[in-house]
Amino acid sequence: MSEKFLNPHDVPAIPGTEGWERMYPYHYQFSKDDPARAAHEENQLWFYDGLHYPEPHYPFDLIWDEAWFLALSQNNTRTFLMPPALGIDHRIVNGYVYITPIGVPDPDEVGKRVPTFLKRAGYYYENLGAKDAVGAILPVNGDPEPLAEVNADQNASGYFARLQLSDYKKPGQVAIRATRYYAKPDTMFFAYTQSDSRRSSNVDGYRADLRIGMPNKGYINLTWYHTDWLVGEGDTMDRWQVDYILRF
Repeated sequence: MSEKFLNPHDVPAIPGTEGWERMYPYHYQFSKDDPARAAHEENQLWFYDGLHYPEPHYPFDLIWDEAWFLALSQNNTRTFLMPPALGIDHRIVNGYVYITPIGVPDPDEVGKRVPTFLKRAGYYYENLGAKDAVGAILPVNGDPEPLAEVNADQNASGYFARLQLSDYKKPGQVAIRATRYYAKPDTMFFAYTQSDSRRSSNVDGYRADLRIGMPNKGYINLTWYHTDWLVGEGDTMDRWQVDYILRF
């Protein structure tokens, strides 16, 4: 019996599934392209997440994994600033999801995070269920900013609205969609930007789509995204994206 776990970069494909990597995003795969990333992956203990995914994860259903992957990591690193934790990391091998906890390597840094964690997490537990409880807002980037406090009801607000003109289900049809997106720190609408997963909360955003119908119910999608941070400092994002969606 082997005395150590297999290097995640050396896991062979299951016979008959060669090329499975083409169905999943690059960030879900173990890779040696970036030496720093490869070293991180090799030094982590990866657990097969058979509790949530006892079977291979369908590529087009990754939103289910991405959503809680993001939410758990945000709660660890940005909401409560848990002292020893920086969230979790996910990878896929042969269609199966593997996860690993990301720890804080510096013991001194763990100690520095404790007071902020006690103030944020402790306050929520002490006021659990209180109608007028005050909640903590987190930093967006870098070191924790001075704690800003707002009414909990206001802090949890967010909305998503979309208007579509015409249709795109037949070849040659053209549809225009306009989306308005607003999410304060305690809310999250994940499937918005399709680009930067941090921009699923704490943002004020707009999205515009031009869709052109293609054969077999496919379509070409031209998208413009614009987001501004609501809390803390961060760059305004303006991004264009083109997709060709095929129906099977």
